[in-house]
Amino acid sequence: MSIMTRQDIAAYALEALTKAGADKAACSVTQGRTEEFNIEAGKFTLLRTLFDDSLSLKALCDNKKGVTIVNKLDKASIDKAVEDCIALAKHATPDEAEDIAEKIENKSFDLSIGGPDMGLLFSRTKDFLEQVKDEYPLINLEGVVSEFTSANTVYVNSKGVEFDTYKENYEFDTMFSASEGEKSSSFNGYGVSLASLEKPFIDLYMGRSLFEESVKSLNTRAVDDKFVGKIIVSPHCDDMIWETLMSCFLTDRALVEGTSRWKDALGTAVADKKLTMRLAPLHPAIVAGERVSM
Repeated sequence: MSIMTRQDIAAYALEALTKAGADKAACSVTQGRTEEFNIEAGKFTLLRTLFDDSLSLKALCDNKKGVTIVNKLDKASIDKAVEDCIALAKHATPDEAEDIAEKIENKSFDLSIGGPDMGLLFSRTKDFLEQVKDEYPLINLEGVVSEFTSANTVYVNSKGVEFDTYKENYEFDTMFSASEGEKSSSFNGYGVSLASLEKPFIDLYMGRSLFEESVKSLNTRAVDDKFVGKIIVSPHCDDMIWETLMSCFLTDRALVEGTSRWKDALGTAVADKKLTMRLAPLHPAIVAGERVSM
């Protein structure tokens, strides 16, 4: 097979699934690229370019679902993925609720940000290292990764749906601890997705607060006795709290298996009225958000 575009690959895989026996089928093809700086122990150690290919297949045979994901886009790999996907579907448990999306309006989604500025990315990363060293001398930066990521994705299904998505964004992640003499803190860290490099990395998220907390935690003490009372939780823990609640009570598995305490709570209050949680995948604050799902 000659070199094919993402659209060619998706069309070929979709046709192969149908010919192999799928009543309904869907295919997603992604080709991504990452330009990445790596820093270890406060020093630049690596600049690399990563390429990421992915093919996701979904087949429905007699209401039985098969899903296969591979990271190669050559004809032999596609054919093998199709064969595996159909085999999984034929041995799955029937589910009348399984389906693929109906065609409403085919679209292209452009989430680009103007391409990479690797010079500015390097400068922001270098400034971060220097600022942490100057302002928080007790902080040890165990690792820092700054990168620019882009990805093209094509989604098609056997009902005529066709979506094309292009995304670009910057990523910044760091892990650190504090140390003074023989004392050391636990590891901490933070990561952000960015649409621009407008702000210094040290001012993103709660960076300064986290560095200060790590330094303060050099002098901790154990709780002597058991107690019942209120505790003060660091703001950095809030995502862990919400993630635990959502995974335990709101995911499809928890609802299907009946382990969610909120399974039959539709239309009732389950938390303090001051708390509002909203599913908003298109919110402008979300960087490179998802536009299509399998």
